[in-house]
Amino acid sequence: MALPEAFTASFDYFREALSFLEKYAWIYQNANTCFLKAGTLEQMPQTFRNYFMQIDNNELNTFPLIHQSFNALTIPDLLEFREKVARLTPLQACREVEVEGEMNSSLTRARKLKSKKQHEIIKLTRKINENLNKEGIAAERYILVDFGAGLGYLGEMLYELNHNYRILGLETNSYRIRKATQRFEETKKISESRSSIIYTQHYITEESSAFIENAIMENFKYNYATAEKLKASTRLAIIGLHACADLTITSMKLFFKMPQVDHLIIMPCCYHKLEMCNTTFKFRNFPLSEAFKDALHNAQSHTVDNNYVRYLNRPFLRLACQQTSKRWSKCSSEYHRLHGIEMFLRALAEAIIDESETIHKFKSRKPLDLSLLKDFKEFRQLYELREKTTNVTLRWRVEHEKRYKAFLRKYENCDGSKLAEGLICLQTTMQKMCENLVLYDRLYYMQELGQNLQMRIQVHYEKLLDEELSPRCHVLIAKKLQ
Repeated sequence: MALPEAFTASFDYFREALSFLEKYAWIYQNANTCFLKAGTLEQMPQTFRNYFMQIDNNELNTFPLIHQSFNALTIPDLLEFREKVARLTPLQACREVEVEGEMNSSLTRARKLKSKKQHEIIKLTRKINENLNKEGIAAERYILVDFGAGLGYLGEMLYELNHNYRILGLETNSYRIRKATQRFEETKKISESRSSIIYTQHYITEESSAFIENAIMENFKYNYATAEKLKASTRLAIIGLHACADLTITSMKLFFKMPQVDHLIIMPCCYHKLEMCNTTFKFRNFPLSEAFKDALHNAQSHTVDNNYVRYLNRPFLRLACQQTSKRWSKCSSEYHRLHGIEMFLRALAEAIIDESETIHKFKSRKPLDLSLLKDFKEFRQLYELREKTTNVTLRWRVEHEKRYKAFLRKYENCDGSKLAEGLICLQTTMQKMCENLVLYDRLYYMQELGQNLQMRIQVHYEKLLDEELSPRCHVLIAKKLQ
Protein backbone atom coordinates (compact mmCIF):
# COMPACT_ATOMS: atom_id res chain seq x y z
CA MET A 1 0.00 0.00 0.00
CA ALA A 2 2.52 2.59 1.16
CA LEU A 3 5.94 3.04 2.71
CA PRO A 4 5.34 3.18 6.50
CA GLU A 5 5.90 6.55 8.10
CA ALA A 6 8.97 5.32 10.04
CA PHE A 7 10.96 4.77 6.80
CA THR A 8 12.40 6.96 4.07
CA ALA A 9 13.99 4.21 1.94
CA SER A 10 12.19 1.16 0.54
CA PHE A 11 15.21 -1.13 0.94
CA ASP A 12 15.37 -0.38 4.68
CA TYR A 13 11.66 -1.13 5.03
CA PHE A 14 11.94 -4.45 3.19
CA ARG A 15 15.02 -5.44 5.19
CA GLU A 16 13.41 -4.71 8.55
CA ALA A 17 10.17 -6.44 7.55
CA LEU A 18 12.08 -9.57 6.53
CA SER A 19 13.98 -9.56 9.83
CA PHE A 20 10.66 -9.37 11.68
CA LEU A 21 9.15 -12.21 9.63
CA GLU A 22 12.17 -14.40 10.30
CA LYS A 23 11.79 -13.94 14.06
CA TYR A 24 8.02 -14.50 14.16
CA ALA A 25 7.59 -16.99 11.30
CA TRP A 26 6.33 -19.61 13.77
CA ILE A 27 3.06 -17.66 13.99
CA TYR A 28 2.01 -18.37 10.40
CA GLN A 29 4.51 -20.59 8.54
CA ASN A 30 2.22 -23.65 8.71
CA ALA A 31 -1.42 -23.88 7.67
CA ASN A 32 -3.75 -23.26 10.61
CA THR A 33 -5.11 -26.78 10.28
CA CYS A 34 -1.59 -28.09 10.97
CA PHE A 35 -0.45 -26.01 13.94
CA LEU A 36 -0.61 -28.94 16.39
CA LYS A 37 1.16 -31.33 14.05
CA ALA A 38 3.87 -28.71 13.41
CA GLY A 39 4.37 -27.96 17.13
CA THR A 40 3.49 -24.28 16.74
CA LEU A 41 2.19 -23.90 20.29
CA GLU A 42 5.50 -25.26 21.62
CA GLN A 43 7.27 -22.45 19.72
CA MET A 44 5.04 -19.82 21.29
CA PRO A 45 7.03 -18.10 24.09
CA GLN A 46 5.81 -18.86 27.60
CA THR A 47 5.01 -15.20 28.19
CA PHE A 48 2.70 -15.29 25.16
CA ARG A 49 1.08 -18.53 26.35
CA ASN A 50 0.45 -17.18 29.85
CA TYR A 51 -1.06 -13.98 28.47
CA PHE A 52 -3.53 -15.67 26.12
CA MET A 53 -4.57 -18.13 28.83
CA GLN A 54 -5.86 -15.31 31.06
CA ILE A 55 -6.79 -12.54 28.58
CA ASP A 56 -10.34 -11.13 28.69
CA ASN A 57 -12.47 -10.49 25.61
CA ASN A 58 -11.89 -6.75 25.49
CA GLU A 59 -8.11 -7.22 25.49
CA LEU A 60 -8.36 -10.00 22.92
CA ASN A 61 -10.34 -7.73 20.59
CA THR A 62 -8.11 -4.70 21.16
CA PHE A 63 -4.70 -6.38 20.82
CA PRO A 64 -4.60 -6.31 16.96
CA LEU A 65 -5.50 -2.59 16.78
CA ILE A 66 -1.83 -1.68 16.53
CA HIS A 67 -2.17 2.06 16.01
CA GLN A 68 -4.37 2.48 19.07
CA SER A 69 -3.02 2.82 22.60
CA PHE A 70 -3.31 -0.32 24.72
CA ASN A 71 -2.51 0.55 28.33
CA ALA A 72 -3.66 -2.85 29.62
CA LEU A 73 -0.66 -4.53 27.98
CA THR A 74 2.48 -4.48 30.13
CA ILE A 75 4.35 -7.66 29.10
CA PRO A 76 7.66 -6.61 27.42
CA ASP A 77 7.76 -9.42 24.81
CA LEU A 78 4.24 -8.70 23.63
CA LEU A 79 4.77 -4.94 23.71
CA GLU A 80 7.83 -5.37 21.50
CA PHE A 81 5.91 -7.57 19.06
CA ARG A 82 3.01 -5.14 18.81
CA GLU A 83 5.24 -2.04 18.48
CA LYS A 84 7.26 -3.64 15.69
CA VAL A 85 4.11 -4.53 13.77
CA ALA A 86 2.88 -0.93 14.18
CA ARG A 87 6.21 0.43 12.91
CA LEU A 88 5.97 -1.78 9.79
CA THR A 89 2.33 -0.90 9.04
CA PRO A 90 1.36 2.46 7.47
CA LEU A 91 -1.41 4.49 9.08
CA GLN A 92 -3.21 4.45 5.72
CA ALA A 93 -3.96 0.75 6.21
CA CYS A 94 -5.98 1.47 9.36
CA ARG A 95 -8.01 4.40 8.01
CA GLU A 96 -11.79 4.12 8.32
CA VAL A 97 -13.86 4.18 5.12
CA GLU A 98 -17.44 5.40 4.92
CA VAL A 99 -20.05 2.93 3.68
CA GLU A 100 -21.95 4.44 0.75
CA GLY A 101 -25.73 4.37 0.46
CA GLU A 102 -27.39 3.01 -2.67
CA MET A 103 -26.75 4.81 -5.92
CA ASN A 104 -29.80 5.72 -7.98
CA SER A 105 -29.08 2.96 -10.47
CA SER A 106 -31.33 0.62 -12.40
CA LEU A 107 -28.79 -2.08 -11.53
CA THR A 108 -29.45 -1.77 -7.80
CA ARG A 109 -33.18 -1.32 -8.38
CA ALA A 110 -33.56 -4.31 -10.69
CA ARG A 111 -31.49 -6.79 -8.70
CA LYS A 112 -31.05 -7.19 -4.97
CA LEU A 113 -27.28 -7.21 -4.67
CA LYS A 114 -25.73 -8.23 -1.37
CA SER A 115 -24.44 -5.32 0.66
CA LYS A 116 -20.80 -6.37 0.12
CA LYS A 117 -21.09 -6.51 -3.68
CA GLN A 118 -23.11 -3.29 -3.82
CA HIS A 119 -20.56 -1.47 -1.65
CA GLU A 120 -17.68 -2.69 -3.85
CA ILE A 121 -19.32 -1.75 -7.15
CA ILE A 122 -20.53 1.66 -6.00
CA LYS A 123 -17.17 2.70 -4.54
CA LEU A 124 -15.04 1.41 -7.41
CA THR A 125 -17.37 2.86 -10.08
CA ARG A 126 -17.13 6.29 -8.53
CA LYS A 127 -13.37 6.03 -8.09
CA ILE A 128 -12.84 5.01 -11.73
CA ASN A 129 -15.10 7.79 -13.01
CA GLU A 130 -13.38 10.35 -10.76
CA ASN A 131 -9.89 9.42 -11.95
CA LEU A 132 -10.71 9.24 -15.66
CA ASN A 133 -12.21 12.73 -15.55
CA LYS A 134 -9.87 14.28 -12.98
CA GLU A 135 -8.38 16.81 -15.39
CA GLY A 136 -11.82 18.21 -16.14
CA ILE A 137 -11.42 17.43 -19.84
CA ALA A 138 -13.95 14.78 -20.83
CA ALA A 139 -12.75 12.36 -23.48
CA GLU A 140 -14.97 11.87 -26.51
CA ARG A 141 -14.69 8.15 -25.81
CA TYR A 142 -13.02 6.12 -23.11
CA ILE A 143 -12.55 2.42 -23.73
CA LEU A 144 -12.41 0.50 -20.45
CA VAL A 145 -10.99 -3.03 -20.51
CA ASP A 146 -12.52 -4.85 -17.53
CA PHE A 147 -10.23 -7.67 -16.35
CA GLY A 148 -12.24 -10.52 -14.82
CA ALA A 149 -15.57 -8.91 -15.70
CA GLY A 150 -17.67 -11.57 -13.98
CA LEU A 151 -21.39 -10.85 -14.29
CA GLY A 152 -20.80 -7.38 -15.71
CA TYR A 153 -22.02 -5.25 -12.80
CA LEU A 154 -19.03 -2.89 -12.83
CA GLY A 155 -19.17 -2.19 -16.59
CA GLU A 156 -22.91 -1.66 -16.57
CA MET A 157 -22.83 0.86 -13.74
CA LEU A 158 -19.92 2.73 -15.35
CA TYR A 159 -21.91 2.99 -18.57
CA GLU A 160 -24.85 4.42 -16.62
CA LEU A 161 -22.55 7.13 -15.25
CA ASN A 162 -21.09 8.04 -18.63
CA HIS A 163 -22.55 6.94 -21.98
CA ASN A 164 -19.26 7.87 -23.65
CA TYR A 165 -17.65 4.84 -22.04
CA ARG A 166 -17.13 1.73 -24.14
CA ILE A 167 -16.55 -1.40 -22.05
CA LEU A 168 -14.74 -4.54 -23.16
CA GLY A 169 -15.23 -7.16 -20.49
CA LEU A 170 -12.78 -10.09 -20.48
CA GLU A 171 -13.89 -13.17 -18.56
CA THR A 172 -12.74 -16.80 -18.65
CA ASN A 173 -16.05 -18.23 -17.44
CA SER A 174 -18.56 -18.64 -20.28
CA TYR A 175 -21.41 -19.13 -17.81
CA ARG A 176 -20.83 -15.67 -16.34
CA ILE A 177 -20.84 -14.11 -19.79
CA ARG A 178 -24.19 -15.77 -20.55
CA LYS A 179 -25.63 -14.61 -17.22
CA ALA A 180 -24.48 -11.04 -17.82
CA THR A 181 -26.15 -11.03 -21.24
CA GLN A 182 -29.31 -12.55 -19.77
CA ARG A 183 -29.48 -9.82 -17.13
CA PHE A 184 -29.13 -7.11 -19.80
CA GLU A 185 -32.10 -8.62 -21.61
CA GLU A 186 -34.19 -8.84 -18.45
CA THR A 187 -33.56 -5.18 -17.60
CA LYS A 188 -34.09 -4.12 -21.26
CA LYS A 189 -30.64 -2.65 -21.41
CA ILE A 190 -29.23 -4.83 -24.14
CA SER A 191 -30.59 -2.71 -26.99
CA GLU A 192 -29.16 0.56 -25.72
CA SER A 193 -25.79 -0.86 -24.73
CA ARG A 194 -25.29 -3.51 -27.42
CA SER A 195 -22.58 -1.49 -29.12
CA SER A 196 -21.18 -0.03 -25.90
CA ILE A 197 -20.72 -3.02 -23.60
CA ILE A 198 -19.09 -6.13 -25.06
CA TYR A 199 -18.15 -9.27 -23.11
CA THR A 200 -15.89 -11.91 -24.53
CA GLN A 201 -14.30 -15.09 -23.22
CA HIS A 202 -10.55 -14.82 -22.84
CA TYR A 203 -7.89 -16.00 -20.38
CA ILE A 204 -5.70 -12.93 -19.78
CA THR A 205 -1.92 -13.35 -19.91
CA GLU A 206 1.03 -11.03 -20.39
CA GLU A 207 0.70 -11.77 -24.13
CA SER A 208 -2.94 -10.64 -24.35
CA SER A 209 -2.22 -7.21 -25.82
CA ALA A 210 -2.82 -8.35 -29.42
CA PHE A 211 -6.12 -10.00 -28.49
CA ILE A 212 -7.27 -6.85 -26.66
CA GLU A 213 -6.29 -4.60 -29.57
CA ASN A 214 -8.10 -6.80 -32.08
CA ALA A 215 -11.23 -7.05 -29.91
CA ILE A 216 -11.35 -3.27 -29.51
CA MET A 217 -10.87 -2.71 -33.23
CA GLU A 218 -13.54 -5.28 -34.12
CA ASN A 219 -16.15 -4.11 -31.62
CA PHE A 220 -15.50 -0.39 -31.23
CA LYS A 221 -13.88 0.43 -34.61
CA TYR A 222 -10.81 1.83 -32.88
CA ASN A 223 -7.82 1.27 -35.18
CA TYR A 224 -4.45 1.25 -33.48
CA ALA A 225 -2.77 2.12 -36.74
CA THR A 226 -4.24 5.61 -36.32
CA ALA A 227 -3.89 5.75 -32.55
CA GLU A 228 -1.63 8.80 -32.64
CA LYS A 229 -4.28 10.82 -34.42
CA LEU A 230 -7.08 9.63 -32.16
CA LYS A 231 -5.39 9.76 -28.78
CA ALA A 232 -6.82 13.17 -27.95
CA SER A 233 -10.41 11.94 -28.30
CA THR A 234 -10.24 8.23 -27.48
CA ARG A 235 -8.39 6.88 -24.45
CA LEU A 236 -7.96 3.46 -22.86
CA ALA A 237 -7.91 2.19 -19.28
CA ILE A 238 -7.56 -1.22 -17.63
CA ILE A 239 -9.97 -1.71 -14.74
CA GLY A 240 -10.96 -4.60 -12.48
CA LEU A 241 -12.75 -5.49 -9.25
CA HIS A 242 -10.90 -8.10 -7.18
CA ALA A 243 -8.37 -9.27 -9.77
CA CYS A 244 -7.44 -12.66 -8.37
CA ALA A 245 -3.92 -14.01 -7.80
CA ASP A 246 -1.48 -13.10 -10.64
CA LEU A 247 -4.06 -11.15 -12.66
CA THR A 248 -3.20 -7.84 -10.97
CA ILE A 249 0.49 -8.28 -11.88
CA THR A 250 -0.52 -9.19 -15.44
CA SER A 251 -2.55 -5.98 -15.64
CA MET A 252 0.44 -3.98 -14.38
CA LYS A 253 2.70 -5.44 -17.08
CA LEU A 254 0.12 -4.82 -19.82
CA PHE A 255 -0.23 -1.24 -18.57
CA PHE A 256 3.43 -0.72 -19.46
CA LYS A 257 3.37 -2.87 -22.59
CA MET A 258 0.38 -1.19 -24.25
CA PRO A 259 1.14 2.45 -25.11
CA GLN A 260 -2.55 3.15 -25.74
CA VAL A 261 -3.47 2.45 -22.09
CA ASP A 262 -3.06 5.51 -19.89
CA HIS A 263 -4.83 4.37 -16.69
CA LEU A 264 -4.81 1.27 -14.52
CA ILE A 265 -7.42 1.10 -11.74
CA ILE A 266 -7.68 -2.36 -10.22
CA MET A 267 -8.37 -4.07 -6.90
CA PRO A 268 -6.13 -7.06 -6.07
CA CYS A 269 -7.14 -10.08 -4.02
CA CYS A 270 -6.36 -13.78 -3.35
CA TYR A 271 -2.60 -13.34 -2.90
CA HIS A 272 -2.36 -16.93 -1.66
CA LYS A 273 -3.28 -18.18 -5.14
CA LEU A 274 -0.15 -16.71 -6.76
CA GLU A 275 1.60 -19.17 -9.07
CA MET A 276 4.45 -21.05 -7.39
CA CYS A 277 7.26 -23.17 -8.82
CA ASN A 278 6.91 -26.70 -7.40
CA THR A 279 10.68 -27.30 -7.35
CA THR A 280 12.08 -24.00 -6.01
CA PHE A 281 8.97 -23.04 -3.97
CA LYS A 282 9.37 -19.49 -5.25
CA PHE A 283 6.45 -17.45 -6.52
CA ARG A 284 6.61 -16.25 -10.11
CA ASN A 285 5.36 -12.79 -9.18
CA PHE A 286 6.47 -12.28 -5.58
CA PRO A 287 8.63 -10.50 -4.77
CA LEU A 288 8.66 -8.26 -7.84
CA SER A 289 10.75 -5.21 -6.96
CA GLU A 290 14.54 -5.23 -7.12
CA ALA A 291 14.66 -3.51 -3.71
CA PHE A 292 12.76 -6.39 -2.09
CA LYS A 293 14.91 -8.99 -3.87
CA ASP A 294 18.09 -7.21 -2.75
CA ALA A 295 16.86 -7.15 0.85
CA LEU A 296 16.07 -10.86 0.63
CA HIS A 297 19.54 -11.66 -0.66
CA ASN A 298 21.03 -9.65 2.20
CA ALA A 299 19.30 -11.84 4.82
CA GLN A 300 22.13 -13.51 6.71
CA SER A 301 20.66 -16.44 8.62
CA HIS A 302 19.58 -18.76 5.79
CA THR A 303 19.94 -19.18 2.06
CA VAL A 304 17.49 -17.26 -0.11
CA ASP A 305 15.69 -20.49 -1.06
CA ASN A 306 15.16 -21.39 2.60
CA ASN A 307 13.79 -17.93 3.26
CA TYR A 308 11.02 -18.61 0.76
CA VAL A 309 10.13 -21.90 2.43
CA ARG A 310 10.33 -20.52 5.97
CA TYR A 311 8.58 -17.16 5.84
CA LEU A 312 7.70 -16.08 2.28
CA ASN A 313 5.57 -19.12 1.68
CA ARG A 314 1.94 -19.86 0.84
CA PRO A 315 0.76 -19.46 4.48
CA PHE A 316 2.37 -15.97 4.52
CA LEU A 317 0.30 -14.93 1.51
CA ARG A 318 -2.78 -16.53 3.03
CA LEU A 319 -2.20 -14.47 6.18
CA ALA A 320 -1.99 -11.34 4.03
CA CYS A 321 -5.57 -11.96 2.89
CA GLN A 322 -7.09 -13.22 6.14
CA GLN A 323 -9.80 -11.38 8.04
CA THR A 324 -8.87 -7.91 9.24
CA SER A 325 -8.60 -6.44 12.72
CA LYS A 326 -11.84 -4.49 12.31
CA ARG A 327 -13.89 -7.67 12.04
CA TRP A 328 -11.92 -9.28 14.86
CA SER A 329 -12.42 -6.31 17.20
CA LYS A 330 -16.20 -6.77 17.16
CA CYS A 331 -16.31 -10.47 18.06
CA SER A 332 -18.14 -11.57 21.20
CA SER A 333 -16.54 -13.69 23.90
CA GLU A 334 -18.81 -16.58 22.88
CA TYR A 335 -17.62 -16.31 19.28
CA HIS A 336 -13.98 -16.43 20.37
CA ARG A 337 -14.67 -19.38 22.68
CA LEU A 338 -16.37 -21.45 19.98
CA HIS A 339 -13.89 -20.42 17.29
CA GLY A 340 -10.96 -21.42 19.50
CA ILE A 341 -12.53 -24.82 20.15
CA GLU A 342 -13.13 -25.42 16.45
CA MET A 343 -9.60 -24.32 15.58
CA PHE A 344 -8.07 -26.62 18.19
CA LEU A 345 -10.18 -29.64 17.26
CA ARG A 346 -9.62 -29.19 13.53
CA ALA A 347 -5.85 -29.08 14.10
CA LEU A 348 -6.15 -32.06 16.46
CA ALA A 349 -7.98 -34.07 13.79
CA GLU A 350 -5.23 -33.26 11.29
CA ALA A 351 -2.54 -34.27 13.79
CA ILE A 352 -3.88 -37.77 14.48
CA ILE A 353 -4.52 -39.01 10.92
CA ASP A 354 -2.08 -40.71 8.55
CA GLU A 355 -0.62 -39.06 5.44
CA SER A 356 -2.91 -41.17 3.23
CA GLU A 357 -6.00 -39.95 5.06
CA THR A 358 -8.07 -36.78 5.13
CA ILE A 359 -11.03 -35.56 7.17
CA HIS A 360 -14.34 -33.85 6.43
CA LYS A 361 -16.35 -32.02 9.05
CA PHE A 362 -20.03 -32.83 9.48
CA LYS A 363 -21.52 -29.38 8.86
CA SER A 364 -24.54 -29.78 11.13
CA ARG A 365 -22.48 -30.69 14.19
CA LYS A 366 -20.57 -28.13 16.24
CA PRO A 367 -18.52 -28.58 19.42
CA LEU A 368 -19.93 -26.61 22.33
CA ASP A 369 -17.56 -27.52 25.14
CA LEU A 370 -14.05 -28.93 24.97
CA SER A 371 -14.56 -30.91 28.18
CA LEU A 372 -17.29 -32.96 26.51
CA LEU A 373 -14.82 -34.14 23.88
CA LYS A 374 -12.48 -36.07 26.20
CA ASP A 375 -14.31 -39.15 24.99
CA PHE A 376 -13.09 -40.07 21.51
CA LYS A 377 -16.61 -41.20 20.59
CA GLU A 378 -17.80 -37.60 20.90
CA PHE A 379 -14.96 -36.39 18.66
CA ARG A 380 -15.87 -38.94 15.97
CA GLN A 381 -19.32 -37.36 15.73
CA LEU A 382 -17.70 -34.19 14.39
CA TYR A 383 -15.39 -35.50 11.66
CA GLU A 384 -15.58 -38.15 8.97
CA LEU A 385 -12.37 -39.99 8.06
CA ARG A 386 -11.70 -40.59 4.35
CA GLU A 387 -9.02 -42.05 2.09
CA LYS A 388 -7.21 -39.11 0.47
CA THR A 389 -6.97 -40.38 -3.12
CA THR A 390 -10.31 -42.21 -3.46
CA ASN A 391 -12.41 -40.17 -0.99
CA VAL A 392 -13.79 -43.44 0.38
CA THR A 393 -15.09 -43.26 3.96
CA LEU A 394 -12.87 -45.06 6.50
CA ARG A 395 -13.34 -46.20 10.07
CA TRP A 396 -11.58 -44.46 12.91
CA ARG A 397 -9.05 -46.88 14.43
CA VAL A 398 -7.52 -47.55 17.84
CA GLU A 399 -4.31 -45.82 16.67
CA HIS A 400 -6.25 -42.61 16.07
CA GLU A 401 -7.77 -42.76 19.55
CA LYS A 402 -4.35 -43.27 21.16
CA ARG A 403 -2.92 -40.23 19.36
CA TYR A 404 -6.02 -38.21 20.26
CA LYS A 405 -5.70 -38.94 23.98
CA ALA A 406 -1.94 -38.26 23.88
CA PHE A 407 -2.61 -34.73 22.55
CA LEU A 408 -5.28 -34.12 25.17
CA ARG A 409 -2.85 -35.17 27.92
CA LYS A 410 -0.26 -32.82 26.45
CA TYR A 411 -2.60 -29.85 26.94
CA GLU A 412 -4.41 -31.00 30.08
CA ASN A 413 -2.75 -28.25 32.16
CA CYS A 414 -3.88 -25.50 29.80
CA ASP A 415 -6.77 -24.74 27.50
CA GLY A 416 -5.61 -25.56 23.97
CA SER A 417 -8.57 -23.73 22.48
CA LYS A 418 -7.50 -20.46 24.16
CA LEU A 419 -3.98 -20.83 22.79
CA ALA A 420 -5.45 -21.56 19.35
CA GLU A 421 -7.47 -18.33 19.49
CA GLY A 422 -4.38 -16.52 20.79
CA LEU A 423 -2.48 -17.72 17.72
CA ILE A 424 -5.20 -16.30 15.45
CA CYS A 425 -5.04 -13.04 17.43
CA LEU A 426 -1.31 -12.77 16.67
CA GLN A 427 -1.98 -13.49 13.00
CA THR A 428 -4.71 -10.86 12.89
CA THR A 429 -2.27 -8.36 14.41
CA MET A 430 0.20 -9.06 11.58
CA GLN A 431 -2.35 -9.20 8.74
CA LYS A 432 -2.18 -5.57 7.63
CA MET A 433 1.62 -5.55 7.86
CA CYS A 434 1.84 -8.65 5.62
CA GLU A 435 -0.67 -7.29 3.12
CA ASN A 436 1.21 -4.00 2.95
CA LEU A 437 4.44 -5.86 2.21
CA VAL A 438 2.81 -7.67 -0.72
CA LEU A 439 1.12 -4.59 -2.16
CA TYR A 440 3.96 -2.13 -1.62
CA ASP A 441 6.34 -4.52 -3.39
CA ARG A 442 4.08 -4.21 -6.45
CA LEU A 443 3.90 -0.44 -6.20
CA TYR A 444 7.67 -0.08 -5.94
CA TYR A 445 8.12 -2.50 -8.84
CA MET A 446 5.99 -0.20 -11.00
CA GLN A 447 8.08 2.80 -9.94
CA GLU A 448 11.30 0.91 -10.76
CA LEU A 449 9.99 -0.27 -14.12
CA GLY A 450 8.77 3.22 -15.01
CA GLN A 451 12.26 4.60 -14.37
CA ASN A 452 13.91 1.81 -16.37
CA LEU A 453 11.58 2.45 -19.32
CA GLN A 454 11.98 6.22 -18.93
CA MET A 455 8.22 6.44 -18.59
CA ARG A 456 6.72 9.02 -16.26
CA ILE A 457 3.93 7.52 -14.16
CA GLN A 458 1.99 8.23 -10.99
CA VAL A 459 1.07 5.17 -8.92
CA HIS A 460 -0.46 4.77 -5.48
CA TYR A 461 -2.96 2.76 -3.46
CA GLU A 462 -6.11 4.04 -1.82
CA LYS A 463 -8.12 2.29 0.85
CA LEU A 464 -11.43 2.34 -0.95
CA LEU A 465 -13.72 -0.12 0.85
CA ASP A 466 -14.88 -0.76 4.39
CA GLU A 467 -12.67 -3.65 5.48
CA GLU A 468 -15.43 -5.13 7.62
CA LEU A 469 -17.62 -5.57 4.53
CA SER A 470 -14.84 -6.27 2.04
CA PRO A 471 -11.46 -7.20 3.57
CA ARG A 472 -9.52 -6.77 0.31
CA CYS A 473 -10.22 -3.07 0.30
CA HIS A 474 -7.31 -1.39 -1.53
CA VAL A 475 -7.33 -0.12 -5.11
CA LEU A 476 -4.17 0.33 -7.20
CA ILE A 477 -4.31 3.50 -9.30
CA ALA A 478 -1.66 4.16 -11.95
CA LYS A 479 -1.52 6.85 -14.62
CA LYS A 480 0.91 7.61 -17.43
CA LEU A 481 1.94 11.28 -17.49
CA GLN A 482 2.26 13.22 -20.71
